[in-house]
Order: sequence, then structure tokens, then C-alpha cells
Amino acid sequence: MVATVHTATPYDEESEIPKTFLENCQHLRAGDGFRRDIGLCCCDGILGAICMDLDHQLYLVVATELPARPVADLSERFRKLQISNAVLRQRMDPDTFVLNRTTRGPIRGIFRIPANAEESFATDLFNEILNLKLQPGGIGFQWG
Repeated sequence: MVATVHTATPYDEESEIPKTFLENCQHLRAGDGFRRDIGLCCCDGILGAICMDLDHQLYLVVATELPARPVADLSERFRKLQISNAVLRQRMDPDTFVLNRTTRGPIRGIFRIPANAEESFATDLFNEILNLKLQPGGIGFQWG
């Protein structure tokens, strides 16, 4: 299991810090974090980030140096959720920086996170697009 990493969190108490994928999504969606993102990482390094548009819709931006399968080769589940960089830029606060970060690596895909996403959504997506074998709970989160 990967240790959860948190920096620059808006929380006062350690017990308030979101620890799971869905908890992090709920906390981001409930706030006004239009210019913030939540980094997702594992033992192989940073895999991407969760970000929010101006309509409180969440997206998982897969950005990593790891090789990725073409989006066309993904299951229909993820292909239907994929959007372009240009579309996400139009929907986001103009001052957001999640799409401009080069420290995470190239963007391998951007996927809408459904409101009814399961806890395993990020793990399933990373496993499929990056050919990983992450287990549930194998992702850490970093507020930025």
C-alpha cells in the first residue's frame, strides 16, 4: 500500500484530510477549488491529477512519463469519458494550471469522472491506460 502524501491542504485536523479517491473527489467538488488540483501518485511516481471545471464536474488528467496505450485501445467505459485538452481548457477557470504543469509528464488522456464513480475508478483507469497492476488503496493523494 502506498502512503498518502498531503501538502498544502486546506484542513486543520489530520482526521479531516480525505484519504480515498471518492473522499478527495467529494472535498474538491464541495469547495471552490477551480484553480487547485489533487495529484495522484504511486510507487512508480506521479500518475496524474483530479481537477474541477467551473460547473463542479471533475476530471482525471493522466499525466506521466510512463508509456500509455492509445485512448482508442481502451475499453468503451473509458473511451466514452475521454475529452480533449482544448475542451477542458474551455470549461476551466482561465487561471488554472493543471494542464500547464510539466513536472508530471506528458498528458496521456483526460477523462470525466462520473458523479457515480466507484472507489476503484482511478485505479482501474491507470491500470488500463498505463498497463499497471495497482491494487485498491495503491494511490496516494497530494493537494496542490
